[in-house]
Amino acid sequence: MMRLCFLILLTFNLIFPDCSLAAPMIKEGESLRCRFTMNRHLQGFNKPLHSEGSLLLIPGKGLLWKTEQPFSSIVAISSSGINHYANNDKILSIASQQIPFLHTLRQLFEQALTGNEEGLSQFFHIHQENQRIELRKRPDIGISWPLQKIIVQREGQNWVESVEIVKENGDRDIIHFLEQRLTQNAPTAEEIALLAGADP
Repeated sequence: MMRLCFLILLTFNLIFPDCSLAAPMIKEGESLRCRFTMNRHLQGFNKPLHSEGSLLLIPGKGLLWKTEQPFSSIVAISSSGINHYANNDKILSIASQQIPFLHTLRQLFEQALTGNEEGLSQFFHIHQENQRIELRKRPDIGISWPLQKIIVQREGQNWVESVEIVKENGDRDIIHFLEQRLTQNAPTAEEIALLAGADP
């Protein structure tokens, strides 16, 4: 459950960088598709846990985080809640009412998309140096997030190149985003069904 909550925080807040860098915004009718690689560094392990896959972000509808390696799984996040699929089965379903901070995270995500820097600063202390942005959790926000800081590295003036998430216990995830593109192509029927929480 902790890792799932951690994924929510990542996807809803960091696919797009801080607005002061003039990042491309998703317009109405567009969606974002990209690939990712993630190395999870855990305390007590010499080698990171590596995974890779693809991501689909549809404003107003939700996000699909598809892991392809080392095993196949899908996490679908929408306004109705979270559904986790593996081996063509739904293995976890959580309604939004069961996650008190999900609505807050969705609000923060929308603020990032619309370029509301003030909205981001309500949750993080933001420090920017060139293409590097460091967000440190504000201790006074009243939300228990299992993180210490987030480091976002931009690629030129366009996309997020990588995100490093450092947890309070010293664990950290390093995610690289690849082949990012905005598209006006409609999501597939399967993608829409997954976001709606349908069984495979």
